[in-house]
Amino acid sequence: MGDARIDLPGRMRGPRSATSRRPPGEFWAITALTLLAAAFRFVDLSARTYWSDEGFTLYRIFGSWADVVSNFVNLQGLSTSDIHPPLYFVALKLWITAGGTNEFLMRAFSVFCGILIVPLTYALGRRAFGRAAGVFAALLAALCPAYEWYAWEIRMYSLTPMLAALTTYLLVRAVSGPRTRPRALMAWVVMSLVSVFTHYSSVSLLLAQVFFAVPMLIR
Repeated sequence: MGDARIDLPGRMRGPRSATSRRPPGEFWAITALTLLAAAFRFVDLSARTYWSDEGFTLYRIFGSWADVVSNFVNLQGLSTSDIHPPLYFVALKLWITAGGTNEFLMRAFSVFCGILIVPLTYALGRRAFGRAAGVFAALLAALCPAYEWYAWEIRMYSLTPMLAALTTYLLVRAVSGPRTRPRALMAWVVMSLVSVFTHYSSVSLLLAQVFFAVPMLIR
């Protein structure tokens, strides 16, 4: 299908040649899908009400930095802890420190993560299976109801799939071609740690990625 294709068992095929540059129509298709995703996710963003899990987020980000990192939550005088790792809350606290505590801006953090899923999914699909697969994957990501829903929440559920797409792309890039790309592999290691400290479910994806990559690395 024009681009690098998965060739199992073994390594992926070699790097793209100069003749496989992205056609202008493909660029504008991905741009249009990304803008479409942005339009869907920003619609009525400030008209939504908080729900219970978002309340835990607010308690965490409006606490001290020490409370954020330690997962401590002071819930109306009662001391408790949040089971989720702290990285998302650290990032959101930095976000509101720079932009303010307006509800629209707080939700916009997840929205931007939800928008970035589209081009990242395209890049992953294109590198692994070719141009057509990349565009189709981007279309599914732009229209996915779950991605849209979680992009509205002040929780880590939009950042997590964005990081999943990014880490998978980095790993595919690292093991594609006749030689391993050390920079891409190191970037995958770093972003995998970021993913795990965003949501513990990323551990299962990390194990699946390792299972996928090890046979290619040892050939």
